Amino acid sequence: MPVFDSDRYLGLMTERRLLELRKPYQTLLVEDALEWPPIVPKTTSYDAVIRLIRQFPAVMVVDGADRIVGIITRADLVGHKKKQ
Repeated sequence: MPVFDSDRYLGLMTERRLLELRKPYQTLLVEDALEWPPIVPKTTSYDAVIRLIRQFPAVMVVDGADRIVGIITRADLVGHKKKQ
């Protein structure tokens, strides 16, 4: 899940990261759980996204004004591959 402070993107919180921390949720701070996946323009090629997804849990997609317009995850790519 992306985390924002007003319009400013702070990072991505994933279930995987929360499980890695192995801390009681009562003591966990959001900033402890954030990851910073790559940010790519919406014109990025499918092949480039696949290469990034092999290394990161997600890829953030931005428009021409650097606003986040989407998130691509491994699950999204699996679903896309099945449709082809």
